[in-house]
Amino acid sequence: MRIGCADGYTVKKRSGKKKIIIIAVIILAVFMIFIMLPDGDEDSTGQSAGQSEEQTSQMQDLEGSASERKSGVNNTVVMVYMIGSDLESEDGAATDDLDEMKAADYGDKLKVVVETGGASQWQTDGISADKDQRWLINDDGLQYIDDTGYNCMADKQNLTDFISDTAKDYPADRYMLIFWDHGGGTVGGFGCDELNDDAGLSIADVSEAVAKAGVRFDIIGFDACMMGTIETAYALEPSADYMVASENTEPGEGWYYTNFLSMLGKDPAVGSKAVGQRIIKDFDDSYTAEDEATLSMIDLGKIPDVYEKMGEFLNNAEQSIKADNNGFHEMSQARSRALTFADREYDQVDIIDLADRTDFNGKDAMISALKSCVVCRNASPLKGANGLAMYFPYTDIEGYGDTQVILNDIGYKTPQEFYSYFLSIMAGGQQRNEDDSGGIINEQTPDYSGEDWYEDDQSDFDYGSDYGELALDETDDGYELKLPDDVWDTITDIQLAVMIKYEDGYLDLGEDNVGSINDDGALAVDFDGTWISIGGEPVEFHANKTYETEKGTIFSGTVNALLNDSVPIELQLEWEPMDENRADDPDYQQKGFIRGYREVEEDTQTQAKGLKELKAGDSLKFQYDYYDEDGNYKDTITPEDAVTVGTDGNPEVSYAQISASEVDYWAILYDIFQQQLNTETIAYTE
Repeated sequence: MRIGCADGYTVKKRSGKKKIIIIAVIILAVFMIFIMLPDGDEDSTGQSAGQSEEQTSQMQDLEGSASERKSGVNNTVVMVYMIGSDLESEDGAATDDLDEMKAADYGDKLKVVVETGGASQWQTDGISADKDQRWLINDDGLQYIDDTGYNCMADKQNLTDFISDTAKDYPADRYMLIFWDHGGGTVGGFGCDELNDDAGLSIADVSEAVAKAGVRFDIIGFDACMMGTIETAYALEPSADYMVASENTEPGEGWYYTNFLSMLGKDPAVGSKAVGQRIIKDFDDSYTAEDEATLSMIDLGKIPDVYEKMGEFLNNAEQSIKADNNGFHEMSQARSRALTFADREYDQVDIIDLADRTDFNGKDAMISALKSCVVCRNASPLKGANGLAMYFPYTDIEGYGDTQVILNDIGYKTPQEFYSYFLSIMAGGQQRNEDDSGGIINEQTPDYSGEDWYEDDQSDFDYGSDYGELALDETDDGYELKLPDDVWDTITDIQLAVMIKYEDGYLDLGEDNVGSINDDGALAVDFDGTWISIGGEPVEFHANKTYETEKGTIFSGTVNALLNDSVPIELQLEWEPMDENRADDPDYQQKGFIRGYREVEEDTQTQAKGLKELKAGDSLKFQYDYYDEDGNYKDTITPEDAVTVGTDGNPEVSYAQISASEVDYWAILYDIFQQQLNTETIAYTE
């Protein structure tokens, strides 16, 4: 049962259609326990534990902030920069949130000014898809102001003009700014303008445009995915007191607007912390644990101290690695195991969860500073979600050069010194085995020597022994891989890969994160002839990194398909949480399901809000990468056979027997240098 709000506000529940529920005042004390605040005791994963008494006390302090009125404030203006994108053109999500804004009680001391654009179609009458427009919302509803003169919401000057014009035309004692659309964190920035090749704004663009407008904000919020990073906070610290944003992807319907706007309408001078708390409470009450939502309020005034402490921590880590190369193992393993967001695609990781997995000097001071700057956060079920993420380049070394430009533009210099050193060591690790080891999948290791960040000092680093050919031993129980303990210590992930014979080559069925170490300390490389299937059809499946929630370990992954013969999509598969009881039950069969899908967008680095749902009658044609007999990629093919979504729900996710006449499998190991190491290939026989 979800606990509602106790002060007469209503909360939108997301379970398909929106519902408005009125909750009585008497349950105020109950729902306080659902907000996660950063000063509780931490376990080894960074998830707050045993925090009830202290959390309740801090929640009461935040409730008291409602009486901490902003001195001299008689009126407030909230600005919303709304890039509609496909969220509006396909799902009407912007229209839904505009309706929530219109439903608020404004009085005569609050105004909301919205700029709209960037969608090929709007579902609100009067909003044009051909030009950017501005609107006033108050108790009289949505009122047209004028056209902006722009037709690109990804234009920095457009954003600057929106802010400065609004402040000029609607002078107020207090301003707040909300960015509404897709987000991609430090790497991908904000926004996806459908009318301009899905263009967006980098965090450097946002920072420059806001600063140029010359308006100081109480709160800058992102109703967008993954914008809750220290880099975003660092870039906006000169322009605002607080930031409200999410470390993770947001569910499709984002924030709920009516309540916090009504709070401001009733008292335009209400404390900023109380406003942020209201936003976060409503966000929590809008979603279930399965949505894995995160949302935090960050005190930007404390970010310079966090930045300084982070610099000291990373500098100490670098010095430790130089003094004892095992320190690299420690940092790389911590980076690999810490909570990451958006399936590791954006190199975005929770800062406290990362630091808690290390023992470098400065760790405690940095964690203390981070806890101090996170004013409040929602009750996320994700273990290791502590309120603020960081960009830490790891899986996408090649993308670091481009992101470095953004970091330079916002003056975010100190952490780059560590990243450059760390990645240079990693690059050396990728090059050391590439000649005849037999274990490297990369045909050619990228040459990073021309990159600005590259430091040619690998000769001072002890990489240890080579892996060799990763030869398998055949036993009575199958095949196994034996490696020395010091080599196993460098392995961060293990997966099983499968290919099937098709025409003159092979179809890739992807990788599943299965692997077990036997009693002799060897990796059992085993395949029983079954593979991940949807509707009985084996698919090309790519496993995501497992992660922990309060209910257990989550296994998930992606499958590419063609929806209704025309739309390339990425299906998101997930299995029910695995806890200790289920793991110990030999009869337990873990159930998988399709969570939803995202359309494959090649021209944007932002992450789509939420997942779209399949509908009855939808057809799915699964896609497979095709390789020749020498292992060279040739094409992605889409067989004509389709699976149709029935009226009783999504097709079943299961492990089905592969009927192909020839099946090859092998183990893939990933190490602390982000090498992909392949064992020899095994031909499957029943």
